[in-house]
Amino acid sequence: MGLYLIGALIFLFIEVVFALPFFRYVRRKLGPEGNPADDNAALQAILMGWIERAVLLLGLLAGLPHIITAFGALKIATRLDQQRASKISNDYFLVGNLCSIAFAILAFILTKSLSRG
Repeated sequence: MGLYLIGALIFLFIEVVFALPFFRYVRRKLGPEGNPADDNAALQAILMGWIERAVLLLGLLAGLPHIITAFGALKIATRLDQQRASKISNDYFLVGNLCSIAFAILAFILTKSLSRG
């Protein structure tokens, strides 16, 4: 089985079993207090998180660890203008971003170890 196929399967497993429940918990504890009408915003955040972690994993599998630096720079650049107007805590974003990187690195490590054996 190819490296990227193994990576995709591990990515899906980690997202469903670990990331989705974890980020729901973080959103309840640290996220914005809102009404149930924010379901679209929650779905958008989930989809953006999947894309972010998929790009991180793809970059790591391609041998480009600098993707983590690019990820951080993009997150900072997109947050700068919103920070003043946002009621969402910086802790919420920090925890989310660090965990996104951790889940992508975990998927990378598992993919590399399973593709060797």
